[in-house]
Parts: sequence; structure tokens; C-alpha cells
Amino acid sequence: MRKQNLSPLGLGLAIIATLVLLVTTTSAACASNFNACDSSGFPSNFCCPSGTNCVTLASNTTLLCCPIGTACDAINTIVCGTSNQNATLHPESTIKTTNLDGKLESCGIDQCCPFGFSCNGSGKSSICVKDLDQKLLPP
Repeated sequence: MRKQNLSPLGLGLAIIATLVLLVTTTSAACASNFNACDSSGFPSNFCCPSGTNCVTLASNTTLLCCPIGTACDAINTIVCGTSNQNATLHPESTIKTTNLDGKLESCGIDQCCPFGFSCNGSGKSSICVKDLDQKLLPP
């Protein structure tokens, strides 16, 4: 096998080309059968599955993928913590937020509501109801 010597300039160009390829192929990619919600002002990796609408919540910090034909004015509670709403770590999630350091409202038993929703009810019968004012920033 013949060893090839690259000049510092050639090596630098090769590294730059590789980085550009990595950034352009991974930064805006949606999971399979998902569509970007970038027209809603979200980052390019905020995507929703086909057959859903992108719903903007909590002063454009949170995205809910709502099935077409439904209003999503009330939804089931979710797991507390925002780590599952991290679009980079969980591209298949149907709720995403840019407010990854925020604290979700507790709702029911060991459950929470996403930003833009408030808890209604108590115990196992709790549901999350969409806030009328979506211009409020989450806590």
C-alpha cells in the first residue's frame, strides 16, 4: 500500500469538506416520515410526522404535532422533564421545546403538561388543556 502525503493546505481542505458534508447532511434532517416545521419559526430539526400539523405553543418555544382534523385543545399528560422534548436527542418526539431548562407544570400522579398547556383535574383523571394565551413565556 502506498502512503500518500498531503500538504497542510490539502489536509485542511479535506477536513473542511468533511465538516461541511456532515453539517449539511445532519443539521436539517427529520426522522423518517417526518416533515420540518421551520415555517413556524422553529429550528430546522423541529419536525412532525406526516398526517399532523405543527402547532406553536408558549411564545414559539414549544411545538406540538397535532393529528390533522383535531384541535388538540386537550391532551393526555406527559412524562415530566424536558429531556424527551429535545429535538436533537429525540427527533421522533411529537412534543419539542427550545426551553430545555424550563420546569413543566405538574399534573396528576407523576405526570406533567407541556409548555402552553395547564392541568385540569386531579389524580389519574388529569388532562392538559391548551392555554388561551400562547404569547406567555414558559417558566
